Amino acid sequence: MNPHNARAFKLARQTPHTFTIQYPPSRAYFQQRFQRPEIKDATPWLLSDLAERHHALLYVHVPFCAQRCFYCNFAVDLRKNEDLHQRYIKALTTQSARLLERWPSQTKLKGIDIGGGTPTQIHINLLETLMRALQPWMSRCTPDAQCSIETTPRVAAHEPDKLALLHNHGIQRVSIGIQSTNDETLKHVNRRQQRSLAQQALHNLTHAGFERVSVDLVFGLPDQSTEAFLQDLDRVIGSGVDAITIYDCLYRGEGRILPGLSDEMRPEVAHYHRMYDAAFERLTTSGFHGQYGGVNFSRHPDEYGTSSYFTHRLLHGQTYVGLGNYASSLTREGKWWFAPYEVDDYIDAIHASQEVVLPVSGSAYELPWQEHAAKFILANLNFGKIQLDDFKVIFGRDFMDCYASQVEEMLQRGWVTFSADKTALHVQQGQFPALYFCRALFYSTEALQWVESHMELCAV
Repeated sequence: MNPHNARAFKLARQTPHTFTIQYPPSRAYFQQRFQRPEIKDATPWLLSDLAERHHALLYVHVPFCAQRCFYCNFAVDLRKNEDLHQRYIKALTTQSARLLERWPSQTKLKGIDIGGGTPTQIHINLLETLMRALQPWMSRCTPDAQCSIETTPRVAAHEPDKLALLHNHGIQRVSIGIQSTNDETLKHVNRRQQRSLAQQALHNLTHAGFERVSVDLVFGLPDQSTEAFLQDLDRVIGSGVDAITIYDCLYRGEGRILPGLSDEMRPEVAHYHRMYDAAFERLTTSGFHGQYGGVNFSRHPDEYGTSSYFTHRLLHGQTYVGLGNYASSLTREGKWWFAPYEVDDYIDAIHASQEVVLPVSGSAYELPWQEHAAKFILANLNFGKIQLDDFKVIFGRDFMDCYASQVEEMLQRGWVTFSADKTALHVQQGQFPALYFCRALFYSTEALQWVESHMELCAV
């Protein structure tokens, strides 16, 4: 075994939850090596990339939430101040209009996602303002693109007028974070939700006329048994939704979620594996389709179960641009940046100058191809596969030329197999426990060395 693979195996055994779907394991790694602090507005980066693209993706961030769930590590804001919400939506629509003016006419959108936070948390009048601002973007979508939005059980159950508004303004897909149908389980993660609330929410969504309704469920929550998770699945499957995404509770890394809970409450690693395998069997025998090792399942055999935005972002590596506070963007050239984290700082940045389109607050990175490739491969594994043909398009390199030893190691161990047409590697059924090792293998050598010397940072 070569030194790179040996180091990857050693570290994956020592700290498996370092090697999640996210790359890098800690932002500090990129900050120390690839940060570009002089970049204050990333508009030139984006326009340079779009000049070479016929397609891209758009994300719109609305950060407001009723409460922060313990497993959440997104940029959310819990303030209920109506004036703040109005100022934020004003800044967001202003940024949208500025970007639209500069957007190349030949570049079409393959998907739009509106996420958060809880985008539907804002007042219905503000939601309508946002929807109207996004109409010109929808007109730039390809025929197969979706416009998707996230909501919560409370909003979907109690505010059907918002669902009607979204449908009337062209939203085709709604994703709802049920997470669990067990009230006792939800108490451990700062969610307060009665099962009847989820049932009413799913009823309203499936009867609101949307083309697709997707549900998120989390497994491996404190004190959650396999039987309880299968019960969650059965209830959601019975609701008639189109897609289900199941998240390993530690999929974003131990320490990044469930803060304040004792180690005794964290399930053993093997428990996650048993729960995933049981869920995969239940879903695939109940009419859902999905690649083993992936977390997304769809009733429609020709779909992945994710929005078109996430499919093209994670699986095909399309350029994506984010609007709103702490929204991230990544070009095919490996330029990666984040908007200011705090809501107030984002609003101030947009209003500081009419020339500011994509403000950056110290989080801009220019990635070598090996680092960009690691992000792409780990995102692919979220679907239980690696797209070799897309890799060639993005990086201009043959995948096997770059990773022959890693692929040979995985093939010999029976972890993956080639697709029939040799354009992808698929995770073999029953090999969910091997995913930690597979991810580690595709870390750059420099990243593995960094993990080895900074393991205390990788879990926070």
